[in-house]
Amino acid sequence: MKANTCALALAILLSIVSGFSQDDYLIRTQWGQKAPYNAFCPSIQGQKAPLSSAAVALGQLVHFHQHPRNWAGKVRYFSRQIHEVDFSQEIWRYTEIESEPAALARLLFHLDVGMRTNFFPNVSLTEWVQMLDFVRNNLQYQVEELQSNTGFQELEFEIRSALSANTPVLFQAYDSLSRAYHYGLIDGGRNIAGRLEYHINWGWGGYADGWYDPGKPGYPFSRYRFKPRLALLTPKAPAVTNISASLDEKDQIRLSWDAPLRDNRLLYQIYRQKRGAPSSLRLMSGWNSRIFFLDMEVEPGTYYEYFVFAAFNGSEATNSLAATATGKAFSEVCPSFFRIADQTEDLTLLDWDLRDA
Repeated sequence: MKANTCALALAILLSIVSGFSQDDYLIRTQWGQKAPYNAFCPSIQGQKAPLSSAAVALGQLVHFHQHPRNWAGKVRYFSRQIHEVDFSQEIWRYTEIESEPAALARLLFHLDVGMRTNFFPNVSLTEWVQMLDFVRNNLQYQVEELQSNTGFQELEFEIRSALSANTPVLFQAYDSLSRAYHYGLIDGGRNIAGRLEYHINWGWGGYADGWYDPGKPGYPFSRYRFKPRLALLTPKAPAVTNISASLDEKDQIRLSWDAPLRDNRLLYQIYRQKRGAPSSLRLMSGWNSRIFFLDMEVEPGTYYEYFVFAAFNGSEATNSLAATATGKAFSEVCPSFFRIADQTEDLTLLDWDLRDA
């Protein structure tokens, strides 16, 4: 029975990665911890401290997701000197940042400051818990944390599931030789003759990036494969705002709202609540400066409430990701007062009031 269970689990894993091509991996940047990326790090004993491996891994991940453009909050702490950043004062343009070395170096340093990294001459260290707190509270990501006491193979299913949803996996693993932790990204998976392999971005400027078999790891993966922790980071969608509902001339309800972000990964979920009846779910996806939805199944004289949520494709449910905004339709079908809104030689446009329920 146990053998059958293992065979089934392997079959599921292989089916998950069957869609990956031989060179299909997600992260194409090859950033590193030293020059020119550490330009804003403090100088210690006459040399620039390196960035932490956590900052490089997280930087490449937020660049991949292009999220968020606006960070939140402020941080002030001491490591060799006082570091203080108000994250709300900057807007990050991720599509342009690779061609602007100073902006890229500032982004990576601000990630280290946000995580309260401790800087040293040859290494900079970030605590796992502080990294996750910063990601949740300042970068607006939802976090799923996983840990293994043995190795990466124990977390195989979760890794493959994330990759199949185009979500790179941030990991922290222990080096048994240096007794230190390193952060990196698992950004690809493939099936080679029934053998599962990962593509790993180490954050060393491209050095050692490549495919690794977790069962037969080569260098340097053979050093960084103990007690791994994984963080599955999914962008949170910001709240929908300025929602309104109105009745048009065909007794159809026109629902509109401000899109919180220009991003074609956003999925809008629309709930309609009829007074005295359970809600019904409608789905719509797209991006614009404003989004419209036309409800054609309304009953004259009936009161409705609408709820719109925004979520990124592949992320979890809606109400845990975004605040709700409520629009109210009108129960009176007949307008109360007509007036001329606009007039040309060929056309007269009328406007009128609608009475609330």
